[in-house]
Amino acid sequence: MIGLRLRKRFDPRHRRTARRLYAQSEVKLHFGCGSRILPGWINLNAYHCEGISLELDLQGDLPLGDGSVPWLFTKHVLEHIDRNRIGKVFSEFHRVLAIGGVARILVPDLNFYCTKYLDGDVETITTPLPDTHTTADAVNSVFNDHFHRFIYDFDTMRIELEKAGFSDIVCSEYGESRHREVTMDSHAISRELGTLCLEATPTGTA
Repeated sequence: MIGLRLRKRFDPRHRRTARRLYAQSEVKLHFGCGSRILPGWINLNAYHCEGISLELDLQGDLPLGDGSVPWLFTKHVLEHIDRNRIGKVFSEFHRVLAIGGVARILVPDLNFYCTKYLDGDVETITTPLPDTHTTADAVNSVFNDHFHRFIYDFDTMRIELEKAGFSDIVCSEYGESRHREVTMDSHAISRELGTLCLEATPTGTA
């Protein structure tokens, strides 16, 4: 992250790109895109991948104007962010979202893994994690592997979103939404199972 902060401060190309993004409106934001580039979206990521719009610290300020984003999508990213920084991330989501804007958030589902572990359902719990073979393998993998920092359930996510000023916080099924524009879920079976899907609107804009 130190390298990113230095680049943000001294690299003129990085600064020009950030200024250009900040000046845009009606931005569809893909937060933490990885290698999956969504055409027509601003694809932000913590490390360089071909086709991204900008590399930046996802725990810091977003290079976007207030109220410039009608649609925000993030999938399996927030579990990589330090628990004590998630409030800052959600505050930035709230700041950039437009009136009537919607954030669609997908993260690993704590309830899924705990329930399948207690049920002894080896087949289902290991499907999202193909390198695991037992329920204990799967639970430990989702907590400890892949640089995960925190695994959320709905209540914890709802509380943090409400603190940041969100309302109308609802769960949805994977691949389904009240808002077609923000349904960017992939079709990978490893993501369909074990994913908590939420949608949230800034307070006073529903």
